[in-house]
Amino acid sequence: MPLPFPPAVGRSGSDPHRGSPAVRDERAAADAAAPVAPRPGWQLRLAASGDDLGLQIVAMLLIAVLLALHYLLWIAEDGVRQTYALRVAIQAQSEENAALNERNRAMEADIQDLKTGMTAIEERARAEMGMIRGDETFYRILEQPVSPPPASPSGAHKSAPAAKPAAKPATRPAAPPSRP
Repeated sequence: MPLPFPPAVGRSGSDPHRGSPAVRDERAAADAAAPVAPRPGWQLRLAASGDDLGLQIVAMLLIAVLLALHYLLWIAEDGVRQTYALRVAIQAQSEENAALNERNRAMEADIQDLKTGMTAIEERARAEMGMIRGDETFYRILEQPVSPPPASPSGAHKSAPAAKPAAKPATRPAAPPSRP
């Protein structure tokens, strides 16, 4: 297809948009005067007053849908607030799970100690049941509260505080009866 305008004289290349200003003005005037044909299947319609009402109804419906969606997003039960509350609950549960996992690891270590070593068994027997070995002597020291001395009427004579009672050895608990 031949170009509507020949290229400008003295210019190199075949770019039709380049050239003198007069040529460009002629091209712009020719483009403006050319009729624009509608595409097949499309119709050009001008907005009439009846169409404005239809557009207003469509716009109102779209705004109503937008408001309903915002209500569902921000205020409804499954909205943003519920999501935030669930995230807080998940964080709290994760912290609780971490603490319980730590406790489980400590219990597993205690179980391993009880299965393999005698020192853990002996320590538990001493702490929880008050047991001692056969070659040990158990002493229990009882402290009595110190009561103030009786006041004398003259106040000139002060008695010395009472001495603490001496510790005495406790008897060993009797062994449970053996079963035949």
